[in-house]
Amino acid sequence: MNLAASRQRFHAFLLRSYPNIYDATKLLTTRYSEVIQQPLKGNLEIEAIIGKRSATGSFSNAVPHETVSMLINLLDSFDGWIENTKEWSLSYDYYISKLERVRVTHHKDQRTHDHIVKKPLASDDFVYKAHGPLGGFCVRVNMKLEQEVRDTGKVAHEFQSVKISMRRAFVINSVSLPKIKFRIELGESWFGATVADAEQSRSANEGVGTVECEIIDTPLIDILADQDKYLLFTSLMLKVQDLFDFTSEPELCKFLHML
Repeated sequence: MNLAASRQRFHAFLLRSYPNIYDATKLLTTRYSEVIQQPLKGNLEIEAIIGKRSATGSFSNAVPHETVSMLINLLDSFDGWIENTKEWSLSYDYYISKLERVRVTHHKDQRTHDHIVKKPLASDDFVYKAHGPLGGFCVRVNMKLEQEVRDTGKVAHEFQSVKISMRRAFVINSVSLPKIKFRIELGESWFGATVADAEQSRSANEGVGTVECEIIDTPLIDILADQDKYLLFTSLMLKVQDLFDFTSEPELCKFLHML
């Protein structure tokens, strides 16, 4: 079977089995083509976030604590990761504005410090049909430009709020697109106007759970053919589908979609 025929069969399978992902992938490929027409200086972040959208259109990325714990246990049982952090990393995000933050991360004996400004470029919400703990949740795919700021002096006096996060990360290679990777990140967060407020919340309350899947090495997307970009976004959305499936059918805990 030639390549064109294989692709036609794949598209037919996707449309038959996952029509929502078929439509989402076409939109995301188009959206990406629009985004890269802009002058971009920095890192292009592409992430899919599980959450809920309100009747007014606002989006919350809060996922129940029990669901995050369940997914971590399931993903730990899969042995195909090229990276599984195993241990939690601890980070403090100091928000200077809604789009500008300084992050200090502690992992094992290492401490990293970065100052990032994010510029939203595109955002789209997609509905997944799911049962179990993630029933009623949807997925928001964000494309943002990340720019690093070297002057980190503002964090000492000018931040407006603080977020403390504990995170686990699982990284897997793309099978069909060399050098492209996907990172699934699960975590819990606590918030406060000050560090003391956030730490008090952490000591007294369960964190707000989060589940994200991000494309790593996005600069490489620029050199991909249009068909491969379509395949890339299909892979992203199918990996999110796996996360939905795992919570309703834990016995499926293997990556069914290895694109």
